[in-house]
Amino acid sequence: MNDPFSTNPVNPFESANTGASAPQAEPKVDAEAQGEPEADTSATRNAAKRLVDGVAEALKKGKSDAAEAARQAAPKVKEGMNKGAYGAAYGLSFGASFGLTLLREVLPGALRAGFASGCEAGKAAAKRAMSPQPKPTTAEQEAAAGPVIDADGTPAPGF
Repeated sequence: MNDPFSTNPVNPFESANTGASAPQAEPKVDAEAQGEPEADTSATRNAAKRLVDGVAEALKKGKSDAAEAARQAAPKVKEGMNKGAYGAAYGLSFGASFGLTLLREVLPGALRAGFASGCEAGKAAAKRAMSPQPKPTTAEQEAAAGPVIDADGTPAPGF
């Protein structure tokens, strides 16, 4: 099967049918590219400088615009946050008050008294935990620890 468009796998410029080489194209050189390298480098530098300056100016303008937008949006954001905080506090306090009031009215007296006693005990424990405690003396620490017992089950000497 001779396909006139197939290429030789060894040399893609050679036709598979004829073995003849395809004509090689001469590289084209732009007339401006043949000029002095310094002029080309200078033009490239100028183009790069204009690009960097443009990007820097765009970043400065973006920063300025973002700061102005934030200044304008801050009061609205603050108002929204205040409304959200108020709504959350209202919901929590309403739920707690409603639930406790309903429980107080529905539960039998013994359960209500138990809840009241438990609340008072919890408050007292919290106050004790938050108040500064005097540091115990060494004798108090030893008394609280109890006697030291030897391996045979007898109190150690001195206790």
